[in-house]
Amino acid sequence: MDEELKKFAAAIRDGVGAITGPSPDSITSNYLTSSARKGLSESSVGGLGQIAGTQADIIAKQEEQARQAKIDSLKDQLDPSKYQKVRKADGGFDFLDPSGQKIDINTYAQRTGERRADILKDSENPIDQQYVNDFVNANDLMQAVYNGDKQTVSDIVAQNPDLKDKKPEDYLKELILKYPHLYGRGNYADTQKNFLHPAFKSDPNFLGSGGGGFQL
Repeated sequence: MDEELKKFAAAIRDGVGAITGPSPDSITSNYLTSSARKGLSESSVGGLGQIAGTQADIIAKQEEQARQAKIDSLKDQLDPSKYQKVRKADGGFDFLDPSGQKIDINTYAQRTGERRADILKDSENPIDQQYVNDFVNANDLMQAVYNGDKQTVSDIVAQNPDLKDKKPEDYLKELILKYPHLYGRGNYADTQKNFLHPAFKSDPNFLGSGGGGFQL
């Protein structure tokens, strides 16, 4: 009997499909009745189906985890509190997104909703300081225009002839031209070229009696 079982086992190892034809000998034929072959085939198919089902479950779980991770990442991207401002050796700042990747200040400003001047107000980088000063001056100039403070506007334009006949919205354009990297219009090297060449010149002693807050 042991020898017969060994031969039967060898026949099974050759595959269910191979043994569904004529039996290799009378010994296996005795074992492989139609009902036995049917049971063996169903068992094999069931086993493969179980494996396939397990693999499908694993893939489905992996896809769900990836989908959830994507959703969590998008939620983080929309959360201003997840962004970081880290001081650099030059006194300025690096900006990081929620995943810790570096981003530019323009992206940081857009994602957090902060004004660039507020972001850089405590920067020790001289270019950042020049920008903040220019922003304050531009804002003061716009306020003078809106308030009808003609004397202040006249004094400032006298110091900045390029501003003559320009509208308040043009003052922002001046900032973009001088500091393109802050507005996503260029890189830091482009801005560096304008260091010591501010967008708005101002001598507080030059202002007339109507002078407002447009001062360095």
